[in-house]
Amino acid sequence: MMKMQHHSTTVYSCAHNSARPMFQRFWDDKFVLLAPYRTSGDPIGQLGISAGRLGQYMLAMQSVCISVDDFYENRLQVVMNRLLRRKDTFTNFFAYSFSILSLCSGNFTIYKRSLLKLVHGTDRRHPCSTQFDVDPGHNIDILSLEVMAMVCARDQAIQLGIRRWDRVLSARVQCIIDGQSDDGSFGNAITTSLAVQALTAAEASQSTWNCVDAVEFLLTQQTNGDFGGVASTSQIIPFLNCNNFGSLREISETCSQLPPPMPSRPVPTVIEPGDDTVTFDIEVRANGDVESYQVTILNGENLYFGMIRLADLNNDFTFESSGSAFGESIDAINGISDDSVNSLYWTIHIGQEGTFAPKGIEGLFPSDDEVYIFILTDFS
Repeated sequence: MMKMQHHSTTVYSCAHNSARPMFQRFWDDKFVLLAPYRTSGDPIGQLGISAGRLGQYMLAMQSVCISVDDFYENRLQVVMNRLLRRKDTFTNFFAYSFSILSLCSGNFTIYKRSLLKLVHGTDRRHPCSTQFDVDPGHNIDILSLEVMAMVCARDQAIQLGIRRWDRVLSARVQCIIDGQSDDGSFGNAITTSLAVQALTAAEASQSTWNCVDAVEFLLTQQTNGDFGGVASTSQIIPFLNCNNFGSLREISETCSQLPPPMPSRPVPTVIEPGDDTVTFDIEVRANGDVESYQVTILNGENLYFGMIRLADLNNDFTFESSGSAFGESIDAINGISDDSVNSLYWTIHIGQEGTFAPKGIEGLFPSDDEVYIFILTDFS
């Protein structure tokens, strides 16, 4: 049996601090579309994504400790459970299995009818049958997701008294094993990765399949860490980290040990050709060094949005801010923080003459060719 490697809090802290803000910002312009779910009953229609894709998003959110139980006042697990009960939501068991995984990985309750549909599959008399029987590769893809979902949801299924669960699970595991080729693969890189994840999740004895050759095959399919694009690489990453799509439950215990994430910044609208824009300069002065930047914003945006746009486009410029009674306040620029011990604080000045700004970054609205200067000022 291949032992699963447990991650350290340090690893999750890295993902928590780095990936979570980016993912949160991706959702900032989508969460408002979830609100109509309470009255329309069709959150997926509002989001414009499939139920299977929502399941993938939920798994991604859980992997970086974003709660799906209270996501902008929406309980995504409730949305998913409702979708699982609709006959017209899913076109195949690949997406259906992802949706089951998104619930059991968060330790959410799954309705018995949904679990019965998973165990019955395409043909309840033939556990290994899928709608892609003519294509062995697609067949193993689906079986692998079904196996991972069944392993993940097994405790709930047994508690609900669902018959044949372990028998169907064993049959599907054997069908995957029977699909292994002489070179160790189960098809292409994605199919092989999913098969290996499923077999390790089910703790299939390595005496019944060739794990070493499967791993060696996978490692020959990459070029500088790329397995043929973002989509395929994302399916393979869990395997590379000795994990599978059903093992995210371990993360929920780690999430509570992590510090709260940095607050999410607003996401500026994409500037399109022909938009009314303003271009101005930002200058940073600290410890005898001077850095200059040029930034373009939409006409009417404030200096805060200009700083966000600049940080998004230029890796040499970073800043940290926090909310206050007077609006957003600068705490650090380019890694240099306010220093209360030595009475050093960031101040804003306008123009080369250095006039003190009358307002904070949210109350200043740049014009073309203006210069905004941030100075680490000594108030001692």
